[in-house]
Amino acid sequence: MLLQSHDGAIHLLPALPDAWKKGSVEGLKARGGFEIEIQWENGELSSSTIKSQLGGNCRLRSYVPLKGKGLRKAKDKNPNQFFIVPHTAEPLTHSEIASTSLVRKRIYEYDVSTRKGEVVRITGY
Repeated sequence: MLLQSHDGAIHLLPALPDAWKKGSVEGLKARGGFEIEIQWENGELSSSTIKSQLGGNCRLRSYVPLKGKGLRKAKDKNPNQFFIVPHTAEPLTHSEIASTSLVRKRIYEYDVSTRKGEVVRITGY
């Protein structure tokens, strides 16, 4: 609920409970050798610090736009080998069953190139 690191990216606060309006967490470990600190207010990401243990591309996913030195909008697949997404077949669906429409939050994705030991600081808008 505070961090997911799969499906090609590190998702910050993917499922924060509504009751946790304000808070922080530190020491979270993510795929690719990244250590994450997160702060949030009003249920949204306010800032984060990412320390790279190995170097390489760090793809961040968030429900709010982010800003920070070196951030650029993500394009194509994540080049970091730790985030390779295996191909999966399309799910089988029954044509007579009506699908329910879900309201999805907008997702923002960014890449930042890191070097071993580098610390990246980002903020939400």
